[in-house]
Amino acid sequence: MIDEYPELERHLMAPERDSFKSVGGKTASHPTNAEAISAGLEFLSSNWNAEVWGDTLHLDMGAIAYILLLLGEMPKDQLNLRFRSKIGEAASQLAQIASNPAAEHDLRIVGLAAAALQQHKQPVPEPWINFIRRCQRDGGGFTTRQQKTRLESSAGDANPELTAIAIKVLRAAKLSDLELLAQHLRNDMPGSESTPAQLFVASTILEWEAGIAPRSLIDQVRKLAECPAKHSALEKALRLRGLVRLRMLNAWTIAAELRGLQQRDGSWQASELAPVLAGHTANTGGSRQGQVFCVTAAALSALAMEGSQPGLYFGSDLPYRRL
Repeated sequence: MIDEYPELERHLMAPERDSFKSVGGKTASHPTNAEAISAGLEFLSSNWNAEVWGDTLHLDMGAIAYILLLLGEMPKDQLNLRFRSKIGEAASQLAQIASNPAAEHDLRIVGLAAAALQQHKQPVPEPWINFIRRCQRDGGGFTTRQQKTRLESSAGDANPELTAIAIKVLRAAKLSDLELLAQHLRNDMPGSESTPAQLFVASTILEWEAGIAPRSLIDQVRKLAECPAKHSALEKALRLRGLVRLRMLNAWTIAAELRGLQQRDGSWQASELAPVLAGHTANTGGSRQGQVFCVTAAALSALAMEGSQPGLYFGSDLPYRRL
């Protein structure tokens, strides 16, 4: 059952929605940021129901944590009170489930849940921090599962996406962690495309606490942002996040292309899974809807970032002129 909002709440949710018209069954060809964000938020809020967020929350906890992390980046004045309340309830429910000692969790769930709580200004439980630290490999990087003893190597190879998230949560990195990420971002083939996994890592690095990423790694992130890329909504959202934080001029172009991919219902198509969730999302009917929510939340967060940079003008990505 889809929730219906009172007219006042609809006005608070989408003050400019009247200008987001449909023509011949399609959305307006040139929606503004405000119009695209308004329609996307209405899509998410209208589908925030018990079927997806109730007892079936365990269906894809990693995806829900990722969505909450992204929505936590949205300006509060763009979310109405009822939607904000639902987001807060979901964050609390996620914390309870992830804290269940009987549950078998991995770093995809705990790391994203911890990052989401930090984004929502909530304390991260100390057991989560300890769990994340135990997933760190001696040779650099973090793995999905924790190592049980000091003599046992961590389960699996280091995962760059989870490593970037873990560093974001712990606010610290070893040199071997940084070397792993630098190797992952390296794109030495001329004209080769950047991948969604690389763009996810690059944009997450730019979200770390100041001083963690060395200048050489930031330069590598900037170089990657300039590489050709695929044309999916997720790729454009991840790339836009990096371009805005780097204050690069072509953020305008990517933002316009991303808005152009928005569907009539306000969502963005999920042609691929968010890299940090790969290998975790259950192969169920509900997971497909969860992927749509992830991509839509990623697009909304990226567009909100772009809209919050009024100083991003022609030439603002150039070095400052010395007087």
